[in-house]
Amino acid sequence: MLDYHIQTFLALCRHKNYTRTARELHLTQPAVTRHIQQLEQAYGVPLVLRGGRELRLTPEGEALRRFAAAVDADARRMEDKLAASRREAKRLHFGATLTIGEFVLPDILCRYRERYPDCEIRLEVENTAELLRRLDAGVIDFALIEGYFDKGIYGHAPLSAERFLAVCGMGSPLTGKAPLPLEELCAQPIVVREPGSGTREVLENLLHEHNLSLSDFRAVSEIGNFRTLKQLVAAGPGITFAYAPAVQEELAAGLLREIPLKGVRLTREFSFVWLKDSLFDGEREDFRRFCETT
Repeated sequence: MLDYHIQTFLALCRHKNYTRTARELHLTQPAVTRHIQQLEQAYGVPLVLRGGRELRLTPEGEALRRFAAAVDADARRMEDKLAASRREAKRLHFGATLTIGEFVLPDILCRYRERYPDCEIRLEVENTAELLRRLDAGVIDFALIEGYFDKGIYGHAPLSAERFLAVCGMGSPLTGKAPLPLEELCAQPIVVREPGSGTREVLENLLHEHNLSLSDFRAVSEIGNFRTLKQLVAAGPGITFAYAPAVQEELAAGLLREIPLKGVRLTREFSFVWLKDSLFDGEREDFRRFCETT
């Protein structure tokens, strides 16, 4: 268990507000302020930049936040590990982005459960931004993500490499055409995931590389549920971009069709991501090696 000063500091980092921090910890606001000041005195450096509308951390404060978050996450895992040792059960608590969670992991998890039938598995499916937030807070032990992340902050390893496709419904005027320049797709309506989604982020970066943006498309629809998104595109009109595993069923059934792109063949890594300073990697590494062999 972390020192209560550090616990106060981590709560303040989450809320970025002294009043909300005090409310969560059932402390007075002066008590929260005192805990932070005592930490700064102990380390001899300022941790929090005061003033402005939103609290910000100094570089030293950010370094302490990353380290303390990893230690706090490890402390939680130790509690779970000790509890699991009494039950002699393996435990996995992790997150995955929608494409990985719905279209890549099911077969892997079925085989994993066959090998470890007593393993306790808890999977949270969220977008990339939310998974990284939960990882930082120690809520999950690791994440499998399709989006971008800071490789200087997080430990990481590849899960797989997947093609990123443009697709349309079978009734689209784009079906059967020769490979098209990316900019010609802008004459079509486009359906995309919500901000924070790894798929959305990869698409926006791809467009930026070609001096384009979503605003260049004829119309933009934003759908958080990916199955609904695919149904809208299949019914037409419009296009979307997706990783191959997420649309392989619809492509095979003839509901969607890949739009060949001229000079664009995008492959991106799906990644294992974890807190860099974490000391607990046994179950994560066992699961990662299992994924490599399946």
